[in-house]
Amino acid sequence: MRTEQQELTTALEKNPDDAECYCQRAYAHILLQKYADAVADAKKSLQLNPSNAVALLRKGLGEYHIKNYASALESFREGQRLDNVDDTFTIWIKRCEETLNVSFSSKYVLLFETKVGKFEP
Repeated sequence: MRTEQQELTTALEKNPDDAECYCQRAYAHILLQKYADAVADAKKSLQLNPSNAVALLRKGLGEYHIKNYASALESFREGQRLDNVDDTFTIWIKRCEETLNVSFSSKYVLLFETKVGKFEP
């Protein structure tokens, strides 16, 4: 995978306006678990081609894995608007919503317990 990543980097040096190469390199970064790099490349791909649903999927995946769930959810929803056939967006939207709801609920319980003391049934 690193070889493919290097080949894509070389291709981008020759043609820095190739949205598809940025999108493919974002995928390589995801496979290498370099999620911040994946987000950066997906964003660059989207600057060059704003209607690329695959780049939005890869941006969302990167954001999800760096725990930026709200941004990931936004990326997945935007991608789904562009490509409402791919169920992958629906799956990741649900995952983000569940994660955000759990996170919000946990914070609310902690805040409540801090203000009024622990609840004892």
